[in-house]
Amino acid sequence: MHEVISRVEPSDSSILLGGFIVLSLLLTVSSIGFAIGIFLEMETMVLGVLLALSFASLGGMVLAVHRLFYPHRIVLEHDEELW
Repeated sequence: MHEVISRVEPSDSSILLGGFIVLSLLLTVSSIGFAIGIFLEMETMVLGVLLALSFASLGGMVLAVHRLFYPHRIVLEHDEELW
């Protein structure tokens, strides 16, 4: 049997939406900077920082989309035959 302990509807926060937009712009700028940096033979550390910024912004965007569009539930499952 499933029992929903907690349920939170998707957020309609303008701050969260703004954060998603800022993260997407950061991803765009850092990706373009990484591509230009490869052709201009920039230092490896600069390219690494740009790549890390790109992946961090991707993770933040995934979390923001998940919070904006999907409900969050905590479900407790219990049954007589769990053992």
